Amino acid sequence: MADDRSPQGDGGGPGRNGQDGDDQREELLRLASVVAHQLRSPLNAVQTVLGSVLGGFAGPLDARQRWLLEKAWQRCSSGIELVRDLLKLRNLEQLEEEDLGPVNMMAVFSAAVGTFQESARLGEIQLESVVEVSDAERAWVRGDAALIREILGVLLDNAIKYTPAGGRVTARLRPDGGNLCVEVVDTGIGIPPEGYERLFHEFYRAPNARQMATEGSGLGLAFAWRAARRLGGVLTVEPAEGGGTRAAVCLPARPEFADVVESGKAPATDGDSTPPSRRVVVIGGVAAGSKAAAKIMRLDPEADVTIVERGRFLAYAGCGLPYYISGAVTDQRMLLETPLGSVRDPAFFHSLKNVRAHDLTEAVSLDRKGRTVRVRNLLSGVERDLPYDQLVLATGARPVVPDLPGAGLDGIFTLHGVEDAEAIRSRLATPRVKDVVIVGGGLLGCQITEAVALRGARITLVEAGDRLLRLLDPELSALVRRYLENNGVRVITGNGASAFEGERSVEAVVLEDGSRLACDFVLLTAGLVPEVTLAREAGLEIGPTGAVRVDDHLRTSDPAVYAVGDCAETVNVVSGLPAWLPGAAAATLQGRVAAVNICGGDEVFPGVAGTTIVKIFEGTAAWTGLTEEAARDAGFEPVCAVVPGPDRAHF
Repeated sequence: MADDRSPQGDGGGPGRNGQDGDDQREELLRLASVVAHQLRSPLNAVQTVLGSVLGGFAGPLDARQRWLLEKAWQRCSSGIELVRDLLKLRNLEQLEEEDLGPVNMMAVFSAAVGTFQESARLGEIQLESVVEVSDAERAWVRGDAALIREILGVLLDNAIKYTPAGGRVTARLRPDGGNLCVEVVDTGIGIPPEGYERLFHEFYRAPNARQMATEGSGLGLAFAWRAARRLGGVLTVEPAEGGGTRAAVCLPARPEFADVVESGKAPATDGDSTPPSRRVVVIGGVAAGSKAAAKIMRLDPEADVTIVERGRFLAYAGCGLPYYISGAVTDQRMLLETPLGSVRDPAFFHSLKNVRAHDLTEAVSLDRKGRTVRVRNLLSGVERDLPYDQLVLATGARPVVPDLPGAGLDGIFTLHGVEDAEAIRSRLATPRVKDVVIVGGGLLGCQITEAVALRGARITLVEAGDRLLRLLDPELSALVRRYLENNGVRVITGNGASAFEGERSVEAVVLEDGSRLACDFVLLTAGLVPEVTLAREAGLEIGPTGAVRVDDHLRTSDPAVYAVGDCAETVNVVSGLPAWLPGAAAATLQGRVAAVNICGGDEVFPGVAGTTIVKIFEGTAAWTGLTEEAARDAGFEPVCAVVPGPDRAHF
């Protein structure tokens, strides 16, 4: 082990110039964080204005004006990045012991590497992931999942940024004595020998790094070094064999956490063997499942509640995904946080809600007679059965992917989760993406236009039907179309996509009339369908809308099984007919109602009116109840009126 004078040892990094120098550096950092906090809001405001102008919302731009504004955008982005890095250092100082909990390193490692696959591919770098931990259920450390992802993100970002095209980056998760280590080895430019002396000092960047990449604050490794020490671990950086750099972060392994998380409670002591009042398994997180689990624990603290979520993120703000793509939401973490700043990961649910949460775990079958759910860990492949007294299905919806020639080409995306948003944002950030085709003129298709435009792309919105937003009457749909066109969006209706063309990446969308739309990027927003595969295979009744049929207490055809959120059928309160209207507001309320009834209550979910409000550029479209067409189909004789008027004073 290196001694305290080594920048790679546990005592290396900041503080090498003595206690006085260390105190002075800490004081400067505190001052910088205060300044950064004051600069965050005005910088975000400036970037938003620049984005609006670049999107053409203030009128057309000539080439020179666009070039100057893009330079200003880039410098503003650099300033925001610096502010964010400084605030991360400040937040690290405020981390308390009670904020730390069980973290599965295999899950965090997989999520971190997955986040950088797209940027590696765009840089023509091979990013390889190697896992040398045989048992995902024992790969636990004590920490904060979001903080560990940040550490791994720094190492991966540096490796990719400073590796030329054609190079390789290998990320490896391995045991090392009593530690779990993640090492990142690249074939990049390496670090000069003199650079190791100051590598973990704030704002330091090696000379060759400054020459290769102009962007960078010099705070990444300083943050990662401090964060690793805060978690009781160590970060080392050294030359790799054959050139490049090897960086590794090692944290103390805590295999006993597997038993704690598996039981959902602290290990039992003598005399502490009280069985749970009820065992509840919730399949699916996000809005409905997370709300149901948390509410059950509030109503019945003695319950045993488990969430099974196949994705990497248990709960996130799905309505914020377009704003993350546009850059209005600057940090992915903001989509995952509670209003008080806690990331809603397994450790959060365990420590604050006493809920057992398994991410990257798929429910593969349901034995209703034996009341067990068969689940599979997507990392290790290990399967096991979870017993339940009550089951909550919150499997959500899935995007419609048209079965068209070329649909598997690179550069064709759907938006259905944080991972999709990250990939779309990375792709739109590349200079070569100038022409984007959005296939589907529904709610998401219209909303996402602003986010894409703010990235400086030209947009064509393609809808196979005769109008956009069929949830609106034709008169209002026409207003939305005109508003989109006034903001530079080319709108095509009555002429849907029939194929996608390209060698490896999409190059054009072929329409039904045979015309071609050249493009660099395609976003599929053709709608959603309820995810009911598990329910159907288990023999639960499916309603006429294609969603799981439930009663007004949200019970399915099996009284022990509830369905909530986007997988569940509901009732339109105006027509009284079955309806499927996905949305976070109703899903959250349904999760609460199901929890109350599971815990012995008698609460009714009355249905939905279908109220929706969507921001499109600087305008807003909103609706509730039935359209004229839907009212006639439901047997009503509607009386219609168009009443134009301002929604704010003329000034």
